[in-house]
Amino acid sequence: MKDRPKPSRATVLHNLIEAILTRNDGHIPTNIEGTDTYFNNVEDLANALLLRWHTRLVASLERGLVDDPEDRREAVIEAWRHASGTAARVGDRLVTQPEWLVWS
Repeated sequence: MKDRPKPSRATVLHNLIEAILTRNDGHIPTNIEGTDTYFNNVEDLANALLLRWHTRLVASLERGLVDDPEDRREAVIEAWRHASGTAARVGDRLVTQPEWLVWS
């Protein structure tokens, strides 16, 4: 029987984000396969989540500007709406209360 391939860092991060959004309790799960392989500690994971959120925000903004380059205000509003959610709240809370971050 073949061993299952190990998940990539991107897959692990995607699974973590899905778990955070599903749980909606503000905790970052550590029971996702590969978490301990790709992330050294909770700060490393938080940085990866923040980078992913920024990437999503910029991609949404660029899409909005391609659709209607004249309406920059609406593009920004829509980009923030698209990128917001529990993951954004996790990032906001980390900035104001870094001690809040809990592995569970």
